[in-house]
Amino acid sequence: MGTGSAGEGLMYATIRDGKLDSFTIDPRLMRLPSGELAEHVMTAVNAALDDLRGRQASVDQPVDVDVLAESLGEVQDRSVRQMARMNDALRDVVALLREPPR
Repeated sequence: MGTGSAGEGLMYATIRDGKLDSFTIDPRLMRLPSGELAEHVMTAVNAALDDLRGRQASVDQPVDVDVLAESLGEVQDRSVRQMARMNDALRDVVALLREPPR
């Protein structure tokens, strides 16, 4: 989805799935001459299309599998260390529970 505005935010366009999905014009803009109003419409729609293209470009970037694998390896290592600490803490709690009351 891409969004764009014009006329100091008084006109708003939304593009979804490559089509104009919604378009809102503040009634105050309706007082403008038709040529000026048309320019604002074009600006809002083009801004929404640019926004959509920008979002798609960031999503369509190829994934570097080596970087991803390295990151996942780091997460796994941290997880193993955390689990070991939790295991040690649980072992300490069980040892305390087994001690006879004083």
